[in-house]
Amino acid sequence: MSQVLGPIHYLMWQKIALAHGWESGCVAAAEAAWGGPRTADLLATATPHRWTPPPGELAELIGEQAIHAWLQAAVNRVETSLAATIAALLAGGDGGAALLAGASRHHGGEVA
Repeated sequence: MSQVLGPIHYLMWQKIALAHGWESGCVAAAEAAWGGPRTADLLATATPHRWTPPPGELAELIGEQAIHAWLQAAVNRVETSLAATIAALLAGGDGGAALLAGASRHHGGEVA
């Protein structure tokens, strides 16, 4: 590893996990409300921007890369993924805003 992992790096990793969990919860709520095929159709526009963090321990994932640069790029990717997913689901109409608000409240309650 190129540097020592510090508290800020673990906070950034936690931010990545929280954003990905929020996105997953929004997708699950849409699938429950609208069904998998319709949700998949809506998410097709977001697919080029969607990203899933790699599994594993932070130190193992970073390897010899610059820690902060790797984490900042991952934060950018997961936030872009979340935004693209929300935009795609909002475009579906049919109560999309209420559905996303409910999914967000549920996720917030789980992680609080």
